Amino acid sequence: MSSRTLSQAAGRPSHGRARSHRSTSAGLRLLLALALGASAAAVVTGTARADVLDLTPVADTSVASGTEAGWDHGAADQLEVEQSPVRIAYLKFDLSAVRVPVVRATLTFFCTDGSPDGGSIYPVSDSSWVKGNRTGKSSTSAAGPGLKWTDLDTNGDGKLDANDTSPFVPNFTRSLAALGTVSLGQPVSVDLTAALQGGARIYSLAIKSGSTNHASYVSREGADPTQRPRLHLEIGAQSSTTTTTITVPEPTTTSTTVPATTTTTLPGPSLTTTKPAGTLHVLAGRTGACRLVAAVTGWSGPGGVVRCTDGDSCDGDGAADGSCMAAVTLCLEGSAASACGPDVLAVLKLSSDPRLQALSDAFEDMKAHMPAGASEVCMPVVSLPVAKGRLPLKLQRLGKGPRKTLALVCRPPRRTHLPRPTGGGTTYATIQKKIFDSTCATPTCHGSAAASGGLNLAAGSSYGNLVSVPAENPAAQASGALRVVPGNPDASFLFEKLLGNIKPTEGVKMPLVGRPLSAAELDLIRRWIAAGAPETAPF
Repeated sequence: MSSRTLSQAAGRPSHGRARSHRSTSAGLRLLLALALGASAAAVVTGTARADVLDLTPVADTSVASGTEAGWDHGAADQLEVEQSPVRIAYLKFDLSAVRVPVVRATLTFFCTDGSPDGGSIYPVSDSSWVKGNRTGKSSTSAAGPGLKWTDLDTNGDGKLDANDTSPFVPNFTRSLAALGTVSLGQPVSVDLTAALQGGARIYSLAIKSGSTNHASYVSREGADPTQRPRLHLEIGAQSSTTTTTITVPEPTTTSTTVPATTTTTLPGPSLTTTKPAGTLHVLAGRTGACRLVAAVTGWSGPGGVVRCTDGDSCDGDGAADGSCMAAVTLCLEGSAASACGPDVLAVLKLSSDPRLQALSDAFEDMKAHMPAGASEVCMPVVSLPVAKGRLPLKLQRLGKGPRKTLALVCRPPRRTHLPRPTGGGTTYATIQKKIFDSTCATPTCHGSAAASGGLNLAAGSSYGNLVSVPAENPAAQASGALRVVPGNPDASFLFEKLLGNIKPTEGVKMPLVGRPLSAAELDLIRRWIAAGAPETAPF
């Protein structure tokens, strides 16, 4: 389950042959320009297949209330979050050179102090804050030039809210993602695709926790480069003939330098006119006018209700964990190009239910970027967690016209979700349905449309892409690794990637996004490989 990085593509031809020599050279020129810190321009010819790019933050820091309110933490090797005293982490990512669509964005941290609440991520509208050059470990850090709590808490009341006038106060009304429970020594990843659709520019983010149990993460100053914050972008041109000029800016004279992209591999959405397969549920509008419709992949039910059983294949995370992950797509359709005009779009707003925040943000982005003259447009899939019970997907009552509610219902899990290891009825099809279909073969990862890293794990293709097939990762290839070695799980690159038993040059542990595989799921794959990796025979 490896994927190519931009740096790999710059150093060797793609196995998929989708990248031309011209774009390879351009990628190399871009990397050299970044490494040298010089102003340069690179022309990249877009292809229908997306490329991947990994970025470390150009700046990060933490601010703290109380004793450390006036201290600069910009050079600390950790980012810290806590409720009391309040500690908030800040990160800044430079996407000003990324002038092609962001198909997917994943932010990964390495946890150095666990907590039941690792924090939620919020946008910061002004990215001109200064990183600083002190560690925040003593009062001498007060002399540093970096962002401090006192710069944010302008009214001095000990908290950050709408009464503070600093442009660097995060927008706490708009949560982009939640890190959830974080564990010492483990990476944690969140999807920020919808948050990075503002075009080529610098983005600032803040992390705030609601727990008094302190959490921390390796910063960009961390000693181990593989543990530093990493923003993984899957980027793609809008057509195979698009040519994009990427300009690398002059480095600024600050206490930090702009880092080159890392070589760690990992797997924004582009609007489309292709409607998703399955039932389309009308949320607003009439036939012949502008309509808003919704599709929930794999979920089904009568009328205005769609259901999924926790842990079944319709559940995007595949785990019987008390919630169902729904893959939701919204589309606008009109009888003519003018049907979905600005006046109509202005009154189409999703419910303010905080559980719909990510979907609402993506929908607002779709409205803002709806192509002129388009009569139909669909946004990318948004993964929406639905706790046990019912989540109403509906619009606010703005303006006139019919509104309908689509209820998403997550039913309790079945008694069993993986066949018992009896050796009689479990086959490779079990792995395909219970693991690959729900976890790996997604539209932007290892599904047939993306085949990240040249690996297609969609039903009907996965077996032929795994068994006795060389790994595409260059470092793994050099060692002669095969994705699956029949009879030998420990020599199978697939199994080692799932366990995380790989070198830094061989990519990262999979799955990249979402929950790791359970012990039962890992054992299922291990037993299949150990039994000789049969295609149809039970094991």
